[in-house]
Amino acid sequence: MPIPPPKDYEYTEIAWGIKKPGDNFSAMVINRPLPGEWDVKVDLHYCGICHTDVHISLNHLGGAMYPLVPGHELCGIV
Repeated sequence: MPIPPPKDYEYTEIAWGIKKPGDNFSAMVINRPLPGEWDVKVDLHYCGICHTDVHISLNHLGGAMYPLVPGHELCGIV
């Protein structure tokens, strides 16, 4: 399923992900919600991908929904 154009309450961002099963990681444009009153926006400089993220990306655990952007270990400026 392609990523739809951003809505009024979203912005676009470049991320590394997998577009469909069997693909390699590649740069892709994703939609992110605009920060709200209580949110913090981070100028992300680095993101780690752990071993579990790789298994999820390759659907080794089942149930992966593509396009998929894994990663949760972040380093940036608040």
